[in-house]
This record gives sequence, C-alpha cells and structure tokens, in this order.
Amino acid sequence: MLYEERVNYILKKLEYNSLVKTNDLVNEMGVSIDTIRRDLKKLEEEGKLTCIRGGACSSEEELQYSPFFGRQIINEDLKREAAKKATSLIHSGNIIALNAGTTNSILAEELVKLKKQITVVTNNLSALSILTGSEYIQIVVPSGIVDKEELALYGCNCVEEISSYSFDLSFLAINAVHPIYGFSDFRFQEMDIIKTMIKHSKRSVALMDSQKFGKISKKLFLSPREISLLITNNQIDCSLKNQFAEAGLCII
Repeated sequence: MLYEERVNYILKKLEYNSLVKTNDLVNEMGVSIDTIRRDLKKLEEEGKLTCIRGGACSSEEELQYSPFFGRQIINEDLKREAAKKATSLIHSGNIIALNAGTTNSILAEELVKLKKQITVVTNNLSALSILTGSEYIQIVVPSGIVDKEELALYGCNCVEEISSYSFDLSFLAINAVHPIYGFSDFRFQEMDIIKTMIKHSKRSVALMDSQKFGKISKKLFLSPREISLLITNNQIDCSLKNQFAEAGLCII
C-alpha cells in the first residue's frame, strides 16, 4: 500500500473513532510497525493527529469538541492530578454534585478510593458506573433524557430534580476558561445543569486541566466570579494564573 493510501486510510479511521491503534493498522494494511510509526509521526508533524502510546488520536483541537470517548484519552494525568486535589475538600456527610464530563469521571474514581460516607448527585452516567463500586457512597441520579455521546442525562426534569438539593460542593467539568471571557462549553444542554448546580451549592468548584486555560469554546455562559474556586494541575503558567486572580477567580 502506497503512502497516500495509508494516510487516507488512517485519517478516515480517525474520523469515525478518534483513536487508532498501531497494531490494528499493521494488521489491516499489511505493512511493518516501523512504517506505521513513521506515517503517524509525519501526520503529527503536519498537525493532523496526536501520537499516543500504542497509536494515535485526533488532534487535541478536534478532540476538544469530540464526544466523551474521544476526550477521555487526552490529558488524563493532568485531570487526575486536579481530581486528587479536589478530594481534599470533601468530608464525610457531604452532599456533592457532579456534572457530565471526562474530568468528573476521573474524580469519581478518586472518590471511590476515599472511603467516606457521602452522597453524590450526578447526571454523569460514566461517573455513575464508577461510583457503584463503592459501599460508602450513596448515589442519586436525576431523571432525564440520555445523551449517548456524552454519557449524560439532561432536560427539564433533570434540572428540576437537581434544584431540589442543597449541595455542600458542586464539582464542575467545563470545556474552557478564559481570564476575560470566562467559562465556555460546546455542550449546550449541559449549561443549565451546571448553572443549577452552582445556584444550589454552598461552594462551586470548576475542575479543569491546565490545557483548557486561556481558551474559548462554542458558547460563553459563566463569568469567572460565578465560580467559587478553580482546581487544576500544577503545570499552569504563573502569568495566566495572575490574570485569573485579577478577574476574581481563585485557583489552586
């Protein structure tokens, strides 16, 4: 198979899956693993994909707006670092809200490790699956319409049920934050969920990896001052952190 054919095949697979595995490409195209690795590296240099261990995924710019399973594979270490920080805020007896998103799914894994008696209210179906593994956590799932791509529940009934609780903390996975324009997301149906969780929480915490900082997603919907605290990993640029502080947003 010629280079052009291989490249077209790889990019076409990424359109459908957001992820390709090196071994699969070797078997499907009948070429050596070194050939595939060279092809992937060249495509990465051209900005058409991002190489990861064992394969490649769509470029991060495209994955920013991709469905749940596409975003799940990027910046996992940074998300987990932020999630571990977030658990220090949680105490036994707390009622916590988690919205949809890959970062909150990672937070759910860390919550299971805590072994604290807490109640979690969530529209995040991925987090729900993880939290069921804990004997300490009581889980409340509001009724709603299932978004199969985002693994989330949404809709008027979902918002109404969430609004009936008084949360000690809400942990909010949001797509992007900018020191001037505030928080933004591409998941339009999730915005009402997030705003409701904030309104009914004693403390609202945005949980985001540093790669989402200084960026703008599809729709602006929260100012920096509407969030109590932003938790991220330690690799945040100091000058950018100062800009957020001037905008009234505390970051740890």
